Amino acid sequence: GVGQDITEMRRLMEQEALLFQAQAANDAKSQFLATMSHEMRTPLNVIMGMNELVLDTVLSAEQRKFAEQIRASSESLLILINDILDLTKIEAGKLELVSVDFDLRSVMEETVDSVASKALLKGLEVCSYLNPN
Repeated sequence: GVGQDITEMRRLMEQEALLFQAQAANDAKSQFLATMSHEMRTPLNVIMGMNELVLDTVLSAEQRKFAEQIRASSESLLILINDILDLTKIEAGKLELVSVDFDLRSVMEETVDSVASKALLKGLEVCSYLNPN
């Protein structure tokens, strides 16, 4: 009889199977992230909407500050969720880039405000400085 070494063919078949499994796992991860992102947006939009209703009422200065921190934090969370959705779009080759103007000073102030109260509880002070130029 004639014998043939199939070691290389077997190795290639194993690599192909591993590649298929890795792609299936990546597809499942992307689908999970997209689904979870959409599922998180619904309650977050309710929180944001209810908070806007609260902001439309008469509030003490402290209550207004808290509600504005809720607004800023929920907007940050929404951006994070949208970034996760963008990641799944990047992986699917469907991302469209958009240029958006923003106020850097305002973003920095909101960011510092969002962590300042927790830092204060730990005995820390959070400050930022942005050169006016």
